Amino acid sequence: TLSTPTPGRPITFKFLEDGKKNMLLTKPINISCPVRLLHGRKDQVVGFTTSEKIIELLDSKNKKLTIIEDGDHSLSRETDLNTLYKNIEELL
Repeated sequence: TLSTPTPGRPITFKFLEDGKKNMLLTKPINISCPVRLLHGRKDQVVGFTTSEKIIELLDSKNKKLTIIEDGDHSLSRETDLNTLYKNIEELL
């Protein structure tokens, strides 16, 4: 899906075609190290389904996606940062 276009900057056919060449979520992702993804369900910039797709495609056997129900795109609240820190500690 496309985000809201920037005012005054049209989305051209060439732009969309170029984007198709760089699609990464169409085949397995060859990453085998531990992975932790955090995503806010209320993120209006990148939908949480993108993280669901990424976690699904990762080859890693040690992977986890945390959806923060009331989180937005920045995940900058103290509770969000505490969740991030816990995930980092889990990996260390």
